[in-house]
Amino acid sequence: MHHFTIDIFCPIWWKGIVTSLFFISIPLLVAKKMSQPNRETLAKLIGTPLVFIAIFFHVYSIYIGVWDLQTSLPLQLCSMSGILSGLVIFWRKQVLFELLLYWGIPGGIHALLTPEVSNGNGAFFLFEYYLVHAGIILSPLFLVCFLDMKPRKNSWFNIFLVSQVFLVSVALVNYMVGGNYMYLSEKPSVNNPLLLGEWPWYILDFEIIGLLHFFIVYKIFDWFKLIKQEGAV
Repeated sequence: MHHFTIDIFCPIWWKGIVTSLFFISIPLLVAKKMSQPNRETLAKLIGTPLVFIAIFFHVYSIYIGVWDLQTSLPLQLCSMSGILSGLVIFWRKQVLFELLLYWGIPGGIHALLTPEVSNGNGAFFLFEYYLVHAGIILSPLFLVCFLDMKPRKNSWFNIFLVSQVFLVSVALVNYMVGGNYMYLSEKPSVNNPLLLGEWPWYILDFEIIGLLHFFIVYKIFDWFKLIKQEGAV
């Protein structure tokens, strides 16, 4: 299965950006005028299609015969964030929320700016790509703004450490199935100036950039006084 890279500023790129901004902004604007019970209902309306699309992606891929171990497992950070984006709406566990926050917001932004669709350019896969990446930005923002979920003090570094466990686990899966999940086996083909060097050096670049992104997200929430000093996992 070939990867489909969308050129920056091409018509499809602009359509994807505008559509994603619509998906993200409209629920946030609508929720501002709602009562709390109605916000809970809206949260479920956001979470339900995100859970559905995470499941239907695999059903559809199997049905049309394109599902395979090398590309279709949900082991990219954005794929895992996509699952979390729906799951955390219904099951609000602190550590899952923090994983979504630090993985989803920077990962979603980069994915929307430099799109690479791993299952080709079919209409469903393009729709799924933009819905999921808009969802992994929308879901944590909605949880913070309207459902009283906040990252804990120093959570950025704790999530970075947890991410290393996922990184090693995914690297082992890549070795076993010949995949390139989390781009640990081969550099992504998108034109991103933050990707420096070739394998394996760009992985160190990933790590440094990831740590910096986690810290920036944390500091933004800290700036707006949205850090939880204590809380249950």
